[in-house]
Amino acid sequence: MELWSKLRSLDAYPKVNEDFYSRTLSGGLITIVSSLAILLLFFSEIRLYLYAATESKLTVDTSRGERLHINVSADAHSVIPNFPFAWYF
Repeated sequence: MELWSKLRSLDAYPKVNEDFYSRTLSGGLITIVSSLAILLLFFSEIRLYLYAATESKLTVDTSRGERLHINVSADAHSVIPNFPFAWYF
């Protein structure tokens, strides 16, 4: 019965002055159940945040037509000095 008296003293949500209430077994049980629910929800949210599944999806935009014009501009003077034998050019 010592466990029951410990549960009675565990009521963490009293609403009135200490002189006007008594700790009950149901209050202790509600405290334990609500604390476990809070911990469960907290750790499940942490797990979802840390291990979120990401999905990458790449699609082709066909609304622009079948041809896509790409302009490439390359300057040979900026590329050639990086090659060996650049003095040859």
